[in-house]
Amino acid sequence: MTLDKISVYLSERKRSFNPEIMAELNVLKKDAIEKEDEELANEVWYYETISQIQLKFLQIFDDLQADDYDKYLSVWCEIDHICILFYFLRNNFSERDKQFFLPHIEAITAELVKLYPYEVFLSRETIVKREECSICGKELTPRNRCAHIPGKLYWGELCSRNVKELELLAMAIVEHPFDKYCVLFDEVTKYNYCALQELMHCWFDPYQTWHTIVTKKLLPEFRGAKVNLACPCGSGIKYKKCCMDTPSELMEHTHIAVNGVGPKLCSSKIYRTKIPLEISKIPDECEPEGIRAHAFLQVR
Repeated sequence: MTLDKISVYLSERKRSFNPEIMAELNVLKKDAIEKEDEELANEVWYYETISQIQLKFLQIFDDLQADDYDKYLSVWCEIDHICILFYFLRNNFSERDKQFFLPHIEAITAELVKLYPYEVFLSRETIVKREECSICGKELTPRNRCAHIPGKLYWGELCSRNVKELELLAMAIVEHPFDKYCVLFDEVTKYNYCALQELMHCWFDPYQTWHTIVTKKLLPEFRGAKVNLACPCGSGIKYKKCCMDTPSELMEHTHIAVNGVGPKLCSSKIYRTKIPLEISKIPDECEPEGIRAHAFLQVR
C-alpha cells in the first residue's frame, strides 16, 4: 500500500480502524531508511501519528459507549496521549494539522476533558542523574551534549531522552501537570461520571460535533436561604455575612449541545463535595475516607 492510498483511507469516515495500516506504514518506513531517504521516513512518521490519533479516538468512542466504570480512567489516559501526539505533530508538521479530521478530534477530546471529574494529580519531583539520546545513544551530561533536539524527527523517529538513572525526591499534588496519567482516587467512593454518561445518550457517531456550555448555579442547600438566618454551610454565621454571593454557594452546571440534535438536549450537575484536598467532584451522599493514587507510567 502506498502513502497516497493510506492518505485516502485516513480521509474517510470510519467506525473501526484497519490494523493493517500501521503494519504497512512500518514497512514503508523501513524501505525509506534502506534507501537513505530521511525526508520520506519523516513523512511516514507523520502518517503513523495521524493513524495513532484516529485509532485512539475511535477506541475512546467505543469505550465510552460501553459505559464500563473501569474503562473511564483508561479513556482519560488515551485522551491525554492524543493531546501529546498533537503536540509532537505540530512540533514537526505545524502547517499540516488541518487534515484527516484532526481539528474535529482535537476539539472533541478537549470537550471530553471538561466532562471528567478529575481535578488533582500526582507529579513526581526527580533529579535525572544519567540519560541518553534515543537517536544516537550518546550519554549526555551538561557539558557533553549531542546535536539531536528532543521532540524533533530524525529518520522517522522522535528524539527523546532515555533516562537511565534518577533520584525520586518527592511527589507533589498539582492541578495542571503536563502528563495527567497519575489521577488521585478516594479509597472508598467512586468518581461520578454522570456527565459522560449523559453525553453518550446523544452522541451517536464519533464524527458528530458537540460542545459543552458550563454555567454556575446555586447548590441545592442554598436555594431559598434567608439572608438573616444561619448560613446553610453550617458555619453558624448569618448567610448574608458568610457564603451569600460567593463561589462557595455555587456549583457547575453543564449543558451538552449536540449538532443535529438541538441545544441543551442533555444536562448534568456536577457537585463539588468537600473532601480531603478537594480531590474530586462526586455526589453529596458519598462519604470519602482517605486517598489513593493511580499511576499510569509510559515510556515515550
